[in-house]
Amino acid sequence: MSKLRIPAATGAVLATVVLLSGCSSSGKPTPPVAAPTQSTAPTSAASSSADPSDSASASATGSSAAGGSGAVTNGTALKAMLPTAATLPSGWTLAGDGGEFDTGANIMDPGTPQLPQNGCKGWTNQNANGLSIDYRGAYASLNLNDPNKGNVDVVIAAYHPGDAAKLLAEIRTSADGCKSYQSDTLSGGQTQMTLTDTTVAGLGDENAFLKNVPQGQFVSQENLVVRLGDKVLLLDGSDAAAGQLPDLTSLAQSLVKNIQ
Repeated sequence: MSKLRIPAATGAVLATVVLLSGCSSSGKPTPPVAAPTQSTAPTSAASSSADPSDSASASATGSSAAGGSGAVTNGTALKAMLPTAATLPSGWTLAGDGGEFDTGANIMDPGTPQLPQNGCKGWTNQNANGLSIDYRGAYASLNLNDPNKGNVDVVIAAYHPGDAAKLLAEIRTSADGCKSYQSDTLSGGQTQMTLTDTTVAGLGDENAFLKNVPQGQFVSQENLVVRLGDKVLLLDGSDAAAGQLPDLTSLAQSLVKNIQ
């Protein structure tokens, strides 16, 4: 069974707390904490749904070593592909001890895809773990801070043959149908969200760079999903910490070098 490590979210600016609520597959609720003091900083969003990986029908089918025809790279092998404090690009650091997690020798059967069922509001507060869940066989994850102290989740996930490409296609289809949608706020209102899907030239076998921007003083979010064969690197970030988004592209370009 997959395990979700919950990163800290950021909170409201000044005295008014206005949060977005979503139905994302990203996981359990994240309480807001202190936000930047500058008046231009956006207000953060907090997810309110349960983690589908906690209740999905995907089950472990035993160990499968990396390599070999049809084999799924297990979590132990994926862990070795994660960056360390010594191999991170300049300015990047582990968030605390990094909160590393991996699924060990267990390989999960693909469960029922969750992303198509979530609707557009599932994109609110979506993160790397949430986007990796559908079809996932194994994964390893880590939490980083960018040079501006922004929080970034790193997930390296492995899939049964053909399923990684299926995941990218599913993500693109969902994003294409949610280019503009209304997201609920925890204060009872709504705000307009604009979701864009672009690509980064020359990164992996294929990739999707997704940016979700709300109207008003809310946090903008982004997810970068990079397929390398039957493995996928997923990164997420927001502009909550310093009023600017982390440079996920340069981080991904560094990390893919160690994914085999």
